[in-house]
Amino acid sequence: MRGSTCVVVAFLVVVVCLCGSADAVLFRLQDRKFEPGMSMIYRVGMWTPDEAPSGSAPSFVHFQGKGLQTTDHSGWSSLEMAFFHADDAGKIGMPDPSGEEKHFCSNNGLLILDKEGIFYNKTRVPGDIDVSFPVKESGVHYFVLSFCNMWSSDNVDADDSFTRSPLALTGLLTFQNPFGQLPGGFYYLLPFYLGMCIVYLIVSII
Repeated sequence: MRGSTCVVVAFLVVVVCLCGSADAVLFRLQDRKFEPGMSMIYRVGMWTPDEAPSGSAPSFVHFQGKGLQTTDHSGWSSLEMAFFHADDAGKIGMPDPSGEEKHFCSNNGLLILDKEGIFYNKTRVPGDIDVSFPVKESGVHYFVLSFCNMWSSDNVDADDSFTRSPLALTGLLTFQNPFGQLPGGFYYLLPFYLGMCIVYLIVSII
């Protein structure tokens, strides 16, 4: 009985070692509420196919999902997305007076950015969203999702409870490196994780 238990444990350890990092750079959003003026920022290390230590697949970021209204009124707004290398971080947003944080949305309801060197997309919501940006330079990258603009409507009865209502965002954000979905900064830790996997396997059998 003990032998069978050890075999099962060892098998589970191997499965975890081989598959544990498969979803390392997949971010799932499920009815995530974005208030007007709200932004979300993701930071991931990325390689270009020419400079990656292994693999030759395209390197990109991809967001696919749907933006929905959270009220009964009919209207429209926009979701803005930006993808850029860390060297261009100064081209997006504006520091607050304390200098500790950044504001990403302007007073006129637009993402604050200098589009030179930055991949940018503005998609009308509610509706489906399907946006991809390529990686042109290896290094740390940022992906920004911003719901800067309030809702607009042809309905004269629409009030602040509608125009300032949140956007409900559901979707999958994927950061794909040439060698898979492992973050670029973790690639060289693979031998360490493999070694730990072997140690756990030995301990589980003993």
